Amino acid sequence: MELSLIVCFFSVCSITTAAPDIAAIFKPPEIGFLEETVQYEPNERSKRGKAAPALKTESAGGLGYRVRLAFKWNPRQKQWISYGQKIEGVVNKETFPFGRQWNVLWHNRKVGSLNSTKQAAQNNNYPSDWGTTNIEGDKEPPHIGPRTLDFAGWKAIPVIRPLVLTSNSPCPLQNAYQKQNISHASIPHSLLSAFQAVLDRWIKTQRQYASNIPEDIKAVPADLVMCEHYYLEKEKKHLYRLDIAATSQLLQWGEDYDALITQHWFHQHSNGDILYLGADMKLLDYGDFNCNGKCDFIFFFSQYNQDGYKLFWDDFKKNVDFIWTYH
Repeated sequence: MELSLIVCFFSVCSITTAAPDIAAIFKPPEIGFLEETVQYEPNERSKRGKAAPALKTESAGGLGYRVRLAFKWNPRQKQWISYGQKIEGVVNKETFPFGRQWNVLWHNRKVGSLNSTKQAAQNNNYPSDWGTTNIEGDKEPPHIGPRTLDFAGWKAIPVIRPLVLTSNSPCPLQNAYQKQNISHASIPHSLLSAFQAVLDRWIKTQRQYASNIPEDIKAVPADLVMCEHYYLEKEKKHLYRLDIAATSQLLQWGEDYDALITQHWFHQHSNGDILYLGADMKLLDYGDFNCNGKCDFIFFFSQYNQDGYKLFWDDFKKNVDFIWTYH
């Protein structure tokens, strides 16, 4: 079932004589992800950023999908915590409680539901599979779009876009960021200055390994391309994604400039302050995941030998990662 257009309405719950489940009502929300499970055919290999020549789908509940449990809201600390927290450098797999009823979300709207099993996925001993469990039943879960490299990660195998799962029902989101037209977008001077600070840090790091890189490289508007722009009109806030232009002189410096050329995200507060969020990240989805009336954002990120999800909340002031490795 491919969802090209989703329209949802909030339903009114009927009153019953049964006593409400108070424990369920006040249970802290959790966030998981619906992922397609794919792997190489035997003896097939690919370079990062290129699709494998052949694919096969692992059976997860017989469907090729699985659930990855990632975050839980801590009401005492008023923050999201990661189920992938490490103890003495090792992920504590005992912190993964399996067996859940999930709402499948897309842009803060429920598009389906599913149950995850009470047992870990078969290959859960591998670091890349920690936190995963299979799906109950034989009903195909919702998915959006074809396989893509956008969320392929370090293994560089095209997959269906992951979808956000929540243990609680979607919370109404009155003030959502709206995607803006960027066909003729210019780079604001404040955003150029924020990127220059990122570039300066990169230069300082790279000069430890490549002394031929000048210390005073300056970025100009022509060096950058605005690829995504989201705007919260009521509060005058912006979310930007910048890439390095293919014609930029910045690309001539250094052999390992992967951290420089990949996607850079910035958030501009209503007072004009700009916060650098990170690089090599793809916006996965947004929503009000802890029902506080504010828009939270989830990104998928990929680096050498590790992939993960990054959750931002509290107006981008706080974030937490769920990370897995491959060896």
